[in-house]
Amino acid sequence: SLSDLSLRWTFEQNGKKVKFGSITAVNVRPQTTAKYKLDLTGVDLTRGGYLTISLFSSIPTEWADAGYEIGFEQIELASKTEKQDIISLTPALPISVSEDTETINISTTTDEYTFCRDCGLLTSFVSSGKEMLASPVKPIVWRAPTDNDRRIKNDWMNAGYKSYDVNCYSIKISDVTDKAVVIDAEYIMASRSYCPFLRLRIKYTVLAKGGIVFEVDANRENVHYFKDSVYLPRFGFQFKMPEGSEALEYFGRGPVESYQDKRWASKQGRYTCKVSEHFEHYVRPQENMAHVDTKWVAVTGFGGHGLVALADDTLSFNCSHFTPKMLTDTSHDYKLKPLKETVVNIDYKQSGIGSNSCGP
Repeated sequence: SLSDLSLRWTFEQNGKKVKFGSITAVNVRPQTTAKYKLDLTGVDLTRGGYLTISLFSSIPTEWADAGYEIGFEQIELASKTEKQDIISLTPALPISVSEDTETINISTTTDEYTFCRDCGLLTSFVSSGKEMLASPVKPIVWRAPTDNDRRIKNDWMNAGYKSYDVNCYSIKISDVTDKAVVIDAEYIMASRSYCPFLRLRIKYTVLAKGGIVFEVDANRENVHYFKDSVYLPRFGFQFKMPEGSEALEYFGRGPVESYQDKRWASKQGRYTCKVSEHFEHYVRPQENMAHVDTKWVAVTGFGGHGLVALADDTLSFNCSHFTPKMLTDTSHDYKLKPLKETVVNIDYKQSGIGSNSCGP
């Protein structure tokens, strides 16, 4: 039977524990079932939440001490509240826009945004007098190959995914209201001497209350005329934040790394850590410590001033002091030298990890 195990459960909403309980002995015999009632009285279930059920060893064994978590299951209760459009909720506040031959500049009561006409990217975001960016916010498709990417990485490189340019051929202000300024831009992503592998249309909506909405329409194209292009390692945006952006908090699958095919050992929840600690030191540097199913992520200084990213549904992110290029080009972990800046990757999706290092 399962009499040597105890069961503990918690119900969380927005990362906060609102109910919990335990069953000291799960006395269920083989090939039988049992029902247990969990007390969720007083909880507003329309807000949704996550029920986590864990089994723990009640007695010490040769392989684990008493209290060792043997396994868990997590069940999401979907929220019944309707999502509201962020732009429609934006109040009418002062917002102004100016432009010249080199930049488009947008100002609110607290923030200043600068878009470069040449590269078409957001190059500066000053919030309450402090610069939030140490590099432009740039589309990215490359990830540092994992051990499992030992074969596919050659196809990625041959398609130009490792070394490419993001070329802007159109950027303009398309709408100005008392709630927002909208900028439309078009790009191609291609390695030199190759056909483009991505064509992008990005709509940037700068909100009068603060913040910016990215709406991306991406179309993948074949690099070679005679065959379909290989799938992308990832698709998202990468940028650097200034030195001191060291506090990381997120609501997603953690605290260990998680990917779309490698996530069931992680729990959906709210986590905090230092950026410098948010890294897996594999012997050979490679992609690591992404978090799939993330609702939101915040990177700030320890005073709380920084950036928050969230998606309509979910996103994947990485955050460390290393770029994918640094991990790709460094042969051993001890050779890595961390940047002072914080490197943030916000991904729509990242490809799964697979199993090529040990088989098919």
